Parts: sequence; structure tokens; C-alpha cells
Amino acid sequence: MYYCVPPVQPRRAVRTWMGMTLWLLMGVVLLLITCGTAAGAVRWNQPRPEFAAIDGIVRRQLATETDYSPGDIITRSQVQAVLESVQSAGWKVPGVDGIVKDALEDQAFLPRNLRTEAGLKFMQHIKRDPGAYDRLDRLSAMPHGRQDILAMIKGPDGWKLIDYMTKSEGGENLGKQLSNAPTGRHFNKPTGRIYTEDDLIRRLKEVYIRETEARAKGR
Repeated sequence: MYYCVPPVQPRRAVRTWMGMTLWLLMGVVLLLITCGTAAGAVRWNQPRPEFAAIDGIVRRQLATETDYSPGDIITRSQVQAVLESVQSAGWKVPGVDGIVKDALEDQAFLPRNLRTEAGLKFMQHIKRDPGAYDRLDRLSAMPHGRQDILAMIKGPDGWKLIDYMTKSEGGENLGKQLSNAPTGRHFNKPTGRIYTEDDLIRRLKEVYIRETEARAKGR
């Protein structure tokens, strides 16, 4: 005896398969939204130290460094260590990788030469000059700039040029002239990098404030 099996209708099978797939995808999306909302709520509900405590952690951590004094140039490994201490204190800083990368590498030209005996003496003179590290960093990228910096570091009064460049109208005009060079653009302007503990604290405060605003909105 033979049974007549009705042929499978391809279009109906495809529609059925597409419908099941759509329901499955909707379920996955809803699950992700639910989990993401819950995770965000948990994050915003986690207490953080007051920023004054964060400020203290940064300064105390760097104060333990050998031959370090406030205003000295800092590098990526130091920033990384500070951020780890901040996290241990209860604040998981958003965008850690970007913050670390904004500091100079440990073996970069500036920190390597400013940490020599002559460099340390030079740094004590210029570290309070506004924008001193920014200008040195920009100068190091210009032709013969590194030789000029080394000459300033080794010379008896080389720091006076940085003092002049950062505090006088003539220095401002000199920076404008250097800005005309292809590698000297925006010579007088901040680079946006992190050179000192104050730069790091300022950046962390910006991040802290943004996160505070996001918490207030429940995001």
C-alpha cells in the first residue's frame, strides 16, 4: 500500500523558518537589554570615594617615587600604578587605557633626559612655568629640537629660555613664529598630554564629574 505524502511547500517552509528566527533574535535582544540595564544599575549604585580622597591617593602614590617631587614629569608606568591604586580604593576609572596613553612612555626623550642629574636641576627651574612641558614636547618634534633641549639642560642657564618662552610677550611671539614651521604648529598651545601629577588629577576630575552627571541621569 502506498501513501501519498503531500509535497513540502518551499515558500511556506521559508516563512516558518524566518518567523522562528525573528522570534529568537527578539528574545536575544531583550535579554541583552535587560542584562545591560541591570549591569548599568549595579555600576551606578556602587559607592565611590570622594574626589578629595582620589586627589590624595594620586599625590601620596607619586610621593613614594625615588627622586620625585611635585611638578616633576611623570610617565605611563607611574600613571598606571596610580590608577591601580585608585581602583583599589573603590573607583573603577572609565577610559583607563586612554588616560595612560596620554602620558609619555617611560623611555621617551623628555623623561629620559629630564631624569638625569643635569635634567633634574633643569626641571626644578622650569616645572612651575605654565606650559613648559608642552613647549619642550613640541620642540622635541622639530628639526634640531632635541639638540636644543639637550643644550638647555646642560647649559648653566638654559632654563631661562623656557622661562622667557612661557612668561614673556617676546616668548609668546617666538612661539607664534615657531608655529609657522610644519612641525611647530600650535607651539604655544597645550598638547593635551599628561605631564605632571596636576595634569593627571585634572584629567581624573573631568572624568569624575562626567561620571557624576551620568549617575544623576541614571545612565
